[in-house]
Formats: sequence, structure tokens, C-alpha cells
Amino acid sequence: MILCKSGLANSHRPPVRAAKRSDALCRWTYETSGWDHIAAIAPVVIACAAAGDGSAQSILESGAAEVADSCAAVLENVTSVNVRKDSHSTKEGNDAAQPPIVLCGGLLTDPRNAIYSKAVCSRLRARFPQHLLVIPHVDAEYGAALLACDEAQRRTT
Repeated sequence: MILCKSGLANSHRPPVRAAKRSDALCRWTYETSGWDHIAAIAPVVIACAAAGDGSAQSILESGAAEVADSCAAVLENVTSVNVRKDSHSTKEGNDAAQPPIVLCGGLLTDPRNAIYSKAVCSRLRARFPQHLLVIPHVDAEYGAALLACDEAQRRTT
């Protein structure tokens, strides 16, 4: 797979010939501070995966696994906080609903990246079947406000 396609800004483009040599590709990866130049090639990797490129598909699957691992770490922390909070409660049993997993960011919400978002959702559903997966159709800030309102209403009823 060659990661250099037209449409990428020249400053963000990996060297065409160097893409075949790991040392030059590593140098290209780390010579610029920040990760914007790497993020700029995500659409190319997604397009290659959609076209059937096995290397690109492997990259997407690895990324999906990383997202699932990150969710696991967050959910483990959220669960332990809720358990500690609930241990002081006088309620019997713990029937609290599991928190939803809200996916955000262009790679997960842009329809052009469906192959990636499907891979992520598949991993998350397999790993966390008790959680609702939400792909919002509004900005994250608005969605967070809606969730907060729902939680406040739930607590008052």
C-alpha cells in the first residue's frame, strides 16, 4: 500500500519512494511535531481499505481495537466510581443502566468513513453488549448538554 495520494497537502505527504522503506517512513512520522500530518492520511487509508487493500484493512482493525481498549479503560473507571458511590446508598440491588458509549469525531461520524466506524462499532458491540452505542447527529457539546438534562430529569423523578 502506498499512502501518498493526490489531495493531501505537500507538507503532510509521506515521501512516495520512502513509503517503501520503514526508516524513512518513521523519520517522516516523527520529524514534525503534532499528529496532524498523520491524521491527514486517514482518508487515504480508509479509501484503500474500502477498495480491498489488506494492509489498510489491518490498520483500520488495529485502530478499532485501540478504540475498544480505550473505552474499556474509561468504562472500568466509571464503573468503579459508580460502585463506590452506590456502596453508600441504601437502595437494594444495583439496577442502574449502563452509561451509553457516545462515538464522536470525524472518523467515526462522517458517512465517508463507514468502513472504519463499522469496524469500531462491531468491536464495541462485541465487547460491551450491555451498553448503548450512540453516533450523534449533533455537536458533542450539544449532546453532552442533552445527556446532562436527561440525567437531571431522571434524578428528580
